[in-house]
Amino acid sequence: MTGRMVALAIVLLSLSASLPAAGIPLVARAAPQPYFTAFGAWGVNSTAIVASPGSSDLPLSVELVYEGPLQLYNVSATLEPSYPLVSARGQGNVSEFVPVLEPGNELRLIGFFNVSRSAQVGVYNETIHVSYVELAQMPGTGAEVALSGSEDVNFSVPILGHSDVRLVGFTTYPPVIYAGDTAGELEVILVNYGNAAAEGVNVTVNFGAPLAPLYPGSNSAFIAYMPPGEPVNLTFPFSIGNATESVLVYPLGYLAVPEPTNSTATLNVSYTAGSSEIDIPIEIAPSAHFVYTGVVHGSTASGASDSYVTVTLLNAGGAEAKYATVTLLTGPVFSPYTPSSENPIIAAESINYSLGNVAPGSAVNATYLVDIASGLRPGTYYLPLLVTWYQPPTMQQMHQVIEVPISVVAPFSLTSLSSLRANDPASSLAVLYGVSVAVIVALIAMVFVGRRRRS
Repeated sequence: MTGRMVALAIVLLSLSASLPAAGIPLVARAAPQPYFTAFGAWGVNSTAIVASPGSSDLPLSVELVYEGPLQLYNVSATLEPSYPLVSARGQGNVSEFVPVLEPGNELRLIGFFNVSRSAQVGVYNETIHVSYVELAQMPGTGAEVALSGSEDVNFSVPILGHSDVRLVGFTTYPPVIYAGDTAGELEVILVNYGNAAAEGVNVTVNFGAPLAPLYPGSNSAFIAYMPPGEPVNLTFPFSIGNATESVLVYPLGYLAVPEPTNSTATLNVSYTAGSSEIDIPIEIAPSAHFVYTGVVHGSTASGASDSYVTVTLLNAGGAEAKYATVTLLTGPVFSPYTPSSENPIIAAESINYSLGNVAPGSAVNATYLVDIASGLRPGTYYLPLLVTWYQPPTMQQMHQVIEVPISVVAPFSLTSLSSLRANDPASSLAVLYGVSVAVIVALIAMVFVGRRRRS
C-alpha cells in the first residue's frame, strides 16, 4: 500500500466513525496514481559531455516529466546518487521544489558528480525520490482532502566514455646528439585517441645512463585535462654525462675521448583511466674530437714579440670534421702579433687558421705569430685555441676549446744575470762563459767582414 492510500484509509476511518450507525455504505473513490518519467544526460543545455570512469566534476542534467493526470502540490524531487556516481565535494544531494505541478510540466535537476575509477563502461540506473500532495474527494460529502504521496523514479545514466593516451611521435634537439655534447632535449607528442577527455595525466621520463634530468623536476609534466584528438607537445631537457673511452694518442699516451653510445628514455604516462610505458631509444653518434699532440715555438721570453707558435692537432674522435677552423683566442698572456703598419682588420684574419676536412686519426698543424705579455713570472701558461667544425651527417656546428701549455721564461738582461749569479754561482759562470764566447765570435766575424771589404 502506497503512502497516498494509507492517508486515504485514515481519512475514511475517521469519517466512518462520525456517520450514523444506520449503516450508510462508504465507497472510497481513490484518485488516479500520478505518473513520472525521467531522462538523464551529461552536460548543460546543448553542451554534451561523455562521461568515463574516473571523470570528476561533470554536470549531470535530469529532466523529471510529470505525465498526470491530476494537479500536484508541494512537489519535491531529490536525486540521491548511488554507485558509480558520487556528489562533487561540498554539494550534497541535488533537490528541486515547486508549489504546483501541472500535468505535462517538468522539473529540471542539475548537479555535479564524480564517476568512480572502478566503474566499467556501461549504463547505470539512478533514482529520484519524488514527494507530493494531491487533492481527493471524499465519498458522500464530495469534500476535498489533501493526500500526501511519494514515488521513486528511475532513470539511466550512460558511462560510455574512455580515454586512450598514446605516444605518436618523438624527436630530440639537436636532431642528432653527438659524443661530446653536454645537453639536449627530448620532445614527445601525445594524443588522446579515446572519446572522452583524459584527466590528471602525469608524464614522467626516466633517462638511462649517461643521460639524466637537466635539473630536478625537468623529467615530469602534468596535464589536468586532455581532450580527444588534440596533440600535446611536451619537452624534457636532459644532461649528458661524461661518457668516454680511452684512446692511445702518441706521444701523450692514453687520453679520455667522448664515446658514442646508445641510451634509452622510458616514458611513463598515467591518468585516471589507465597507464602506459614506452621505451624511446636515444643514440649518441660519433663525432670528431681534437687533442694537441705537440707544439713548436720560437722565443717564449716574457715580453717577446712576433714569436711563432706551431701547434699539432689530432682528430682523436670517431668521425670526420668538415670545414674545420682553429682560432687563436686573445688572453692576458698571449695575443696575436700585429705589425703597426698593417690594417687591423686584415691582421684580425691572421687569428683564424683553416684546417679543411680532418679525417679520424689525422693530424694537422696551425701556426700563429704571437706577442707574450711582459712582466710574467717564469712558468707554464696556456695558449687557448677554439676549434670549430661542421659535423656530418647533419652538419651541426661544433666547438671545442683546447689549451696548449707553453713555458714562458724570463727575458735576457744584466739584471737577470745578477739574479742568477746570486742564486746559483755555477750556473752564472756557465752563462757568462756562453755570453763571452758569443761576443768573441761576433768580433771575429766583424773583423773578417771588414777585411773582405778593404780587399
